[in-house]
Amino acid sequence: MTIAILGWGSLIWDERTGEEFDKWCKGAWTPAEGLRLPLEFSRISKTRGNALTLVIDQDHGTECPVKYKTSKRKELNDVICDLRRREGTVWKHIGYCTKDGQFSPHFCWDRIFEWVKMANFDAVVWTALQSNYLIEKKETFSVEGAHVHLKRLSSSGKREAAEYFRNAPMDIRTKLRDKVDAESPFD
Repeated sequence: MTIAILGWGSLIWDERTGEEFDKWCKGAWTPAEGLRLPLEFSRISKTRGNALTLVIDQDHGTECPVKYKTSKRKELNDVICDLRRREGTVWKHIGYCTKDGQFSPHFCWDRIFEWVKMANFDAVVWTALQSNYLIEKKETFSVEGAHVHLKRLSSSGKREAAEYFRNAPMDIRTKLRDKVDAESPFD
């Protein structure tokens, strides 16, 4: 099997990816031509000082390009386990689909399925964490509310958030990123 791993956030740039990730992937991050997903910085990350991180967000996301790398592994379960371990999450938060129609029922799996067939991979996996903003903040995500959240982070949380926004691929243009670029909450 030839298996792609989709990325749009820290998987692409975070040093945690580094050497271990290179053991089970090959090549550079490549644009996933023809695939755009609704992304937004709408997940509050406890491991990043409550910084907001990128997730597929069908309610608040902006259609953005994503990238992929090819796994060196040939078994889908091995790739799922590798990504799950790297992301520090559980099996249910890793999405997958195969060109023959097996899939996990996550947001946007249908358009990812179309892409995997077009890109001529046997399967694709991705991090399927969702926005937890409503659960954590007890309010619906909004650009203004998220901007205020970023302003109110501790100094270490602001550093984490600033690093995440600075390193996210520049072609990921969301409504919150535009607001942060116009009015930095990290000063």
